[in-house]
Amino acid sequence: MTSTDPARWRRLDAILDELLALPVAERAARLAEITGDDHALRAEVEDLLRRDETADALLDGVAVERFDVLLAAAAQSGAEPADLAGTQIGPFRILGRLGEGGMGVVFEARQAHPDRIVALKVLRAGAFAGDRQLRMFRREAESLGRLNHPGIAAIHDAGRTDDGLHWFAMERVDGVTLADWAASRPAPVTRVEIAARIAVFLAVCDAISHAHQRGVVHLDLKPSNLMVLPERDPGAAPAVKVLDFGIARFTGSEAAMSTMGNHGSAFLGTLAYMSPEQADGDVRDLDVRSDVYSLGVVIYELLTGLLPVDIRGLPLAEAVRQVRERDPARPAETCRLLDGDLETIVLKALAKDPPQRYQSVAALAEDIRRWRDDLPIFGRPPSTAYQLRKIVARHRTVIVFAAALVVALLGAVGGTTYGLVKARRAQAEAQAEAEVAAETARFLESVFRVADPSSGRGAEVTARELLENAAAGIDTALVDQPRIRGRLLSTMGTAYRQLGLYSEARPLLEEAVALERQVLGPDDPRVARSHYSLAGLLRRLGEFDAARGHYEAALVIRERLGEPGDLAASITGLANLEVDQNRLAEASALYKRAMAVTNAGGAPDSVRLASQLSGLSLVQWRLGEADSACATMERVVAIQRSKLGDDDLDLAWSLSALGSFYAAGNINDRARALGEEALAVQERALGPEHTDVAETLDLLANLHRTDGNYAAALALHERALAIWEKAVGVDHATYGMALDHVARDLGSVGRLAEAITAAERAGEIFERTLDPGHRGIMINKVHLAAIYRDAGQTRRARPLLEAMLTYAEGRYGPESREMTEIIVEMARLDAAESRWDEARAHYRRIAEISAAFPDSAHVLSRLRDEVREMEARRAAS
Repeated sequence: MTSTDPARWRRLDAILDELLALPVAERAARLAEITGDDHALRAEVEDLLRRDETADALLDGVAVERFDVLLAAAAQSGAEPADLAGTQIGPFRILGRLGEGGMGVVFEARQAHPDRIVALKVLRAGAFAGDRQLRMFRREAESLGRLNHPGIAAIHDAGRTDDGLHWFAMERVDGVTLADWAASRPAPVTRVEIAARIAVFLAVCDAISHAHQRGVVHLDLKPSNLMVLPERDPGAAPAVKVLDFGIARFTGSEAAMSTMGNHGSAFLGTLAYMSPEQADGDVRDLDVRSDVYSLGVVIYELLTGLLPVDIRGLPLAEAVRQVRERDPARPAETCRLLDGDLETIVLKALAKDPPQRYQSVAALAEDIRRWRDDLPIFGRPPSTAYQLRKIVARHRTVIVFAAALVVALLGAVGGTTYGLVKARRAQAEAQAEAEVAAETARFLESVFRVADPSSGRGAEVTARELLENAAAGIDTALVDQPRIRGRLLSTMGTAYRQLGLYSEARPLLEEAVALERQVLGPDDPRVARSHYSLAGLLRRLGEFDAARGHYEAALVIRERLGEPGDLAASITGLANLEVDQNRLAEASALYKRAMAVTNAGGAPDSVRLASQLSGLSLVQWRLGEADSACATMERVVAIQRSKLGDDDLDLAWSLSALGSFYAAGNINDRARALGEEALAVQERALGPEHTDVAETLDLLANLHRTDGNYAAALALHERALAIWEKAVGVDHATYGMALDHVARDLGSVGRLAEAITAAERAGEIFERTLDPGHRGIMINKVHLAAIYRDAGQTRRARPLLEAMLTYAEGRYGPESREMTEIIVEMARLDAAESRWDEARAHYRRIAEISAAFPDSAHVLSRLRDEVREMEARRAAS
């Protein structure tokens, strides 16, 4: 029987993880060493090992149609691939030897059914680090099989010989390695040759990016794994094929080092292309950015003929140290044509610190294409500001905010005056605007007098106090001046909105629209500005129909006036609204229309364009185009850093959004760094109680949940909840969302009664404030069911899950991610009620659905752990 004591279970789980990391032959001795005379503990661990095999059996075979004979155990014999010509391996007859690498020998072979020639790679003994890596490969075999791209050599089949040697049957590629192709060409000292090499490299990037979008990282990119095919079309760039996709990920760096023996030079050749984090040997730290680094080595060598870090002839330890620490020479030192942006791109890809590299291969390729097309690139060398940020913290006082607000207010008036005069409007109108500007200046002088140090308050005055003083002044001093009053109502309402003070902003903006329409007429650009500001507020409050009316009113005016910036802003506002209502195709079309207007107005790579790209990236993300979304948002961040500086609030929002993308892709260190940078900027500029701060707190809290640190997640979610309560009140959908997050965290830390109360209250808010089909209602009910289950109230949980399962199948489809989120809760509920067969059936169904997801490996790994725990509980029952 397996223990059900929590502390003992944690010890059992730690022991099991340690044993699973060892080869099978070494486990018994290590288990005896750990358990000593504790025979009961040993029996429990042995039982868990058997259950682990059962868990694998449950999930293995799911969606592995072409991989029924995949590797089952690590080869322990000392056999090596011999000259196998004429022999039979599985369904393949060996025709001859093609080549040899550090991991094994590649043969040419023929398969009878179907009739085809393949490349059969037979791995040396010990290529896999252990059983765990083999099981990982099996569970991700379908992911590898789905890499259907003309630039990726397909894996057809896999198995093991009677001697215990593992083999992989791959597509036979007729071509030459990238190294041989480059050696056959002229030196890269002319623009023509550099362009030819860049074209081939971009083809490699496209293939790698395709795999990354499907959750597969290569981790062994080097010229010998990159094949250049014979040219078929004169003048066209040669096609490429990437070999050995995914194999390095499952063999592990420890196993790679163990193959050195007589093959040490081959391994050092591989090490030269490894990222610093991969050379350190901790595969847990590896993600797509390791492939970015390897591609940086490849392009550096393509363009210079040299390795960025030459480790030939060095001892292993010294070679690893050089890869980690030594910076490459500038490519321009070999050829002046490589100076400038191209050099910047290459060196950014080779950054030692992963966050300083391109964050995706797509982003790297995009910058190269921009260089090729004579467009500004997005990658830049680390700025002085970035370096100083590691040394000193910056501070911003409310006086800075006050000054910025004065500029904004006066700028709105002065700019309009200038525009009106320049447009040669009537002299009377220009004179009236000048009077408005003068009166506004006098009004602002009185408003900000409270911040004068001689007043005794000085910098203690908050931005909110300044705004309240200004609003009161409008009511008392400008009653008989509707033109000035309308202008200031609009500006002050917008300022309140930007501070997250929505209830204070709304009446000011509504009065501004009504007053300016009356005074200025319905077609004035200032009326459009007030409509636009009010629309943004209503959108934030979730009043989408009312927001649409004001966005469209602003758009009608701005279409008649034709000013590109204002017109693009209105189109972008409507696009944002479409995203809120999940009309993604309409949103994408509007963003692209806004971008066309911006570009036509002569503002490429402007802050305005960054705003439109930001919205487009969110649409790409929602459509499942994760790599494109990250690349687009990286471009937004680059533009905003360049144009606005490191302390800008729009940049902070983009950093937070990009962080959420990386968090969803399990690149948690990068996500956390982005979130923390965004939070620091927001708190300095807006204070600790702004709604933007709440959104970033939510990102960081969810990262804590991913790490299993539920107490930290709860603390941040509770802080966000307090912010939303002040901003929108306790009967708003956004408050309900924040409350649902808190409920889930309360359940995770064992405060189940409080969790039930919070989740039920969130559900009541949703019933009043959301459409019946809103996804938030479904998520809340699933969370509530999980809390009921943990509290032992399974009879209350089951009807909720059954209802949501029916709803999700009809709304999202039977093979959607939403279905898996509910089915996994059904499996957990079945296990809680000892319905073991039903639980197993549910876990199997999740595995079948999840096989089509880009992150299928992550999902299946999580399921494996759950099934293992379930089998242990079943044995203990």
